[in-house]
Amino acid sequence: MPNLRQLSAEQAALREIVEAAENPEDFAGAIEDMRGDVRDKVISIWYVWKEYQADLAAQKEERDRLNKRIKATDNKAEWLLQYAKPAVDSMDDRMLDHPLFKMAVQDNPPHVDVLDAEAIPNRYKHGAITFTWEEVERLGMKDRAVMTVSKQSILEDYKKGDEAPDGVTISRGTSLRIK
Repeated sequence: MPNLRQLSAEQAALREIVEAAENPEDFAGAIEDMRGDVRDKVISIWYVWKEYQADLAAQKEERDRLNKRIKATDNKAEWLLQYAKPAVDSMDDRMLDHPLFKMAVQDNPPHVDVLDAEAIPNRYKHGAITFTWEEVERLGMKDRAVMTVSKQSILEDYKKGDEAPDGVTISRGTSLRIK
């Protein structure tokens, strides 16, 4: 039976082997070459494994702490921009030109929000049919049709001066640009 000093030396040696190894095969041979019987090696392995488990728990705790800090910092940075946006938007030219930076409120491209797909005129709808070859032969495919709305077509017509069709709204947000 090894004494405590021998056990600690064996554990330190085992930990060095594991740390230096690239994969399990690298340290398996080194463990085999260690002095002592199988029982002593397994006891050393257990102690080193417990150290790794403690390290892992501490690292996960630190990761979680850092993730919370990252999220809080990100939120604060976003709050600052959300506060600055209406202030810059209220300026005459919606822009602040400073020697170190430039802030401007810019209109985003318009986008379509579908409120009621059934109310949208058919010229903006597209159908896609999913079927097997047997279904093609039988030609009973109407219940397999999937209707989609072409937001692109709606936007193109809107840009040409047409009104937004029933069932959709066209919105245009703004964003704060910093250079």
